Amino acid sequence: MSVELRDLYKKVVDHFGSQTLTAKALGLEQPSVNAWLKGKTKMSINSALVAERKTMGKFKAIDLSPDFKKINEKLGL
Repeated sequence: MSVELRDLYKKVVDHFGSQTLTAKALGLEQPSVNAWLKGKTKMSINSALVAERKTMGKFKAIDLSPDFKKINEKLGL
């Protein structure tokens, strides 16, 4: 996982205030958020879409989820 993506995940956590609050806002468990920050997993498309909505577009799903970006590219979006 790129340093840029991990930094972006940190900014999402900072936006919500903590890993626990981020998880709660996105309907997840705290270990999922921790895994993003450690670079163990990437944010899912669903979580990225929820994050975009919950932050009123401050963070874009296409930037948060590499899988979402790949799908959009395949569809020519």
